[in-house]
Amino acid sequence: MKRVVKNAVIGNGKRKIAIVCVAVVSLCVVALGCDKLRNLKIDEIKISNTLFNVSNITFSKCKKALKSNENASNVQVNGKSLYITHNDILLNCGFEEVNVTVLVNGNTIELNVEESPVNANCVCPVDISYSVGEFEKGTYLLIIKLHNQQIYSQTVVF
Repeated sequence: MKRVVKNAVIGNGKRKIAIVCVAVVSLCVVALGCDKLRNLKIDEIKISNTLFNVSNITFSKCKKALKSNENASNVQVNGKSLYITHNDILLNCGFEEVNVTVLVNGNTIELNVEESPVNANCVCPVDISYSVGEFEKGTYLLIIKLHNQQIYSQTVVF
């Protein structure tokens, strides 16, 4: 009977080890699966950035005065790309560069314009222009934002 008890104890010990091993393996599988999902999302973002390149960003230096009370935005469709200009858009007066990010969700194109650095204590009017493309044929709602606040929208057809 002692032998049976020993086998039962050994069996329980092996069972505990087996449960721990299964738990560790399961955690590894979940962790690897999450990494694959994260990598997939990163690759999708890279593909989006490649397909919808922002190029030819140009901007003026700070102007002394506004030409009008509202900034004027102009959007032109050129093949599968957009050419966009903003006149008298207010940016901080200490900016060194302008960044435009693109988000495409279905038939909506969102562009967000921001300057950097953003640590100045004043604003000034500037003119900005840039190109965005290549888009698939179709009809899209274009939304342009400045610091994530909508400043312009229109329908565009490629």
